[in-house]
Amino acid sequence: MTTIAIVGAGPQLGLAIARTFGRQGFDVALISRSHDKLDGLVGTLSTEGITAAAFPADVLDRDALTQALKDATTQFGRIDVLEYSPVGGFGSTVLITPVETEPSHVQHEIEFQLYGAIAATKAVLPAMREAGTATLLYTTGAGSIDPVPQVGNVNAAAAALRNWVINLHKELDGTGIQAAHIGIDVSIGTPAVPGFPTAQPEEISPVYWELHTTKRDQAELVSWRSPSRRRATQRCGAWTVSWRTASGSKPSVTSAGVTPTSSARSCSGTKKAGPSTRSSTRSSRRGRCRSRIRRATRLRPPTPIRTDAEDSGGTSPTAVWATLGGVLVATIAGGALYLRRRSPRT
Repeated sequence: MTTIAIVGAGPQLGLAIARTFGRQGFDVALISRSHDKLDGLVGTLSTEGITAAAFPADVLDRDALTQALKDATTQFGRIDVLEYSPVGGFGSTVLITPVETEPSHVQHEIEFQLYGAIAATKAVLPAMREAGTATLLYTTGAGSIDPVPQVGNVNAAAAALRNWVINLHKELDGTGIQAAHIGIDVSIGTPAVPGFPTAQPEEISPVYWELHTTKRDQAELVSWRSPSRRRATQRCGAWTVSWRTASGSKPSVTSAGVTPTSSARSCSGTKKAGPSTRSSTRSSRRGRCRSRIRRATRLRPPTPIRTDAEDSGGTSPTAVWATLGGVLVATIAGGALYLRRRSPRT
């Protein structure tokens, strides 16, 4: 029997991923700090005919996390898919801009995002390599791809995790083990701020199944917030991304963050420039691209709201205040400035 372990399992994306894999015959091992929350998720999945079990652990306690994954292996057999997506709870995350950042501000996020992911991977990878086939999936907000100053410390840690995952994908190439990063650029379920674009977790979770099955050569997929934003980034030479609308339609997808799109062209639609004009053409193109992206996103600053965001074990299974909402919004909103990245040569 095949098994997926979800680290940071919660009632939204974590539950949707569990359902997506569970309906394909997977057993589900759920890991987070909150035992009560996990018991509720196990009960929900059980009523749907999906075999699931809870393994409480805090990702900041690497020994406990390793033991939870060992216990899951003992109960279900080898872990075939690892999905890592914990989210910090209220009071555990401090939002700091780059200018105000102290090493301690980044250290907590590095421990939570990068070191936790490394510990989870080390716990399951040896058996995966012995079997010769498996999947490792890691989730962050789109701020890991292009950050925003308001959450400089969170973005820095998420970017470190993204960098490590893409490098892991390269190292494991040809071994039968897929490692991939998923960047989320929408508010999941309930808008984190009024008017902010959202997607239901059931719209996003199929991306994880695709990376496990049909897109195993890809190191990264990004879910952008709107088709108009996707079109703008593609016109501006950004990387192709994954997007699912409410109707389930989506564009073709390539390895975002690894391979530029073959159809990328300048926003102005100009033809190839000669050596003497290439620099000025590229500069003016960047300006037009940024304008397109800003019009496509129209972000607003985060405001305090009550949210049911996923947490690796926050104080309440039903409510986490807007400190977490602010983290999620600003992190995933990093894609709003995505075209500061280097444009492909024309």
